[in-house]
Amino acid sequence: MLKLKGEEKTFEQLIGRSVSTGAKAFIWDLEANEIIRVPVELKNYNAYKKVVNFEIDHRAKEYIKDLIRGPGLLKFYIPDSQLLFVSKVETYRGTHLEVHYPEAFQKHDRRREDRLEPLIPVYFKIDGMKKECYDVSFGGFSFILNGLEFRNLKLELGQVLECNIEFPTKKIKVKAEIVNVANLKPYQVDRFPYGAKRISFKVEANDFYKESVVKLGKGMKKLLTDLL
Repeated sequence: MLKLKGEEKTFEQLIGRSVSTGAKAFIWDLEANEIIRVPVELKNYNAYKKVVNFEIDHRAKEYIKDLIRGPGLLKFYIPDSQLLFVSKVETYRGTHLEVHYPEAFQKHDRRREDRLEPLIPVYFKIDGMKKECYDVSFGGFSFILNGLEFRNLKLELGQVLECNIEFPTKKIKVKAEIVNVANLKPYQVDRFPYGAKRISFKVEANDFYKESVVKLGKGMKKLLTDLL
């Protein structure tokens, strides 16, 4: 996943190219393992306001309302450029939809299969705490904690934990060693205005874990195919 900071031009080039070629765009989500897909028309972007504008078919308005959840986030996919991003809604009026630039975006690269940034949530769970994984690979995984969570868990480099990794169809118990603790600056991730810690783990050999990573990768490929 590319952080938008420092990559705005790349994002704008991808969006601009999609606008000029009339590329298809979709808002999508998963509901009870079924893909909901709503086509939208990509109109333009505003580099000054940092927003992207879409036009919605009037028949799809009710679907959009159902898809806007929590803090008002929507998932977008542009098949021609294999571009995925999640954006916060700025304005939704009539058939016009305006969303903020995303915090990060992903241009799917079929050549890279060593590390997955899950489109289908995968969770780390220990001592009553459950966190969505930032990325997953055969070798391990990482997630983000705020300062208070990090202090409460008292995590340290080299520490080995027994924990659960919850894949979409299976819960795997693993032993994992903390191999990196990276500091995130305030507002580097919008949800963490006071900074945060990205914790990276190396998983001890576990065939069930590797099997689940393979299935996750296949599931993500199928999801991208089904979105086309």
